[in-house]
Amino acid sequence: MNAPKGTEYDYINFLVAAKRVFSAVEAACSHPESERQPAHDAYTRLL
Repeated sequence: MNAPKGTEYDYINFLVAAKRVFSAVEAACSHPESERQPAHDAYTRLL
């Protein structure tokens, strides 16, 4: 099994910083560009 690309702390930090938009898609878009950038499904799986 592969390790998750996003963690619950990534999503919590997004929720704290977000002003109005609270979606997994916006969380994935706000994550910095990298090889292991999580997709919106990674955050949905955490929930």
